[in-house]
Amino acid sequence: MIDWGLELGEPVCTIRAINEAILGVCRRHPDRLTGFAGVDPRRADAVSLLAFAFDTLGASGLKLHPTSRGWTLDDDRVSGLVELAVQHKLPIMVHTGTTVKELSDENSQPAAMLGLAARFPAANFIAGHSGFLNWRAFGVNPPSNLWFDVSAWQEFRTHEGGTLKAELQGLLRQFSGRVFFGTDSPFYGFNMTFAEAKWIALVRECAERAGIKSAQSVFAGTVLRSPRRESSEASTTDH
Repeated sequence: MIDWGLELGEPVCTIRAINEAILGVCRRHPDRLTGFAGVDPRRADAVSLLAFAFDTLGASGLKLHPTSRGWTLDDDRVSGLVELAVQHKLPIMVHTGTTVKELSDENSQPAAMLGLAARFPAANFIAGHSGFLNWRAFGVNPPSNLWFDVSAWQEFRTHEGGTLKAELQGLLRQFSGRVFFGTDSPFYGFNMTFAEAKWIALVRECAERAGIKSAQSVFAGTVLRSPRRESSEASTTDH
């Protein structure tokens, strides 16, 4: 869930209603979907909106998209949202790397993500897209509370010489056990050469070639398994 209303113009529905709709779908299919709440920290009611998403809508995490020049990950308003997620023991996913031309990637680079993770060691952060092909900027020893995903990496399929495979294998080796599968489908579905099954197979192949005995960790999504989700699944199993 992404909140671009203040940056690109508010949609017909309020951000509260959008969160209700998307998280409602996730709540109806807990075995298939895990929903994160999205809110622009500049909103006057950002903290209360996030609390509502966590406590009432069952959001499993917070999504931040720092692709505006109007706020950064150093912003005190961001800290308030992160602190709320920490209180709920829920992860924070942050877009890192390039973005669509209407927005700016000035504040969504790996250095900003590293700083945020270091300031909040009690939180689990996910570097959404891993900074794309700029993943090396995370260094060789990023904070242990920082995870990585490969969503939207399909866009690099046009690189020649097997670059996509090489980059995936490099990322998986560099941050072994901390990288998990991602897709961004259907956002990229309109121009995706790979069928989703082929994308899954490619990531699995790269994980195995990277020296990972089993690709299970890449697809387990451990950091996404919030205490609330595990409790719900245990309850379902018990019955």
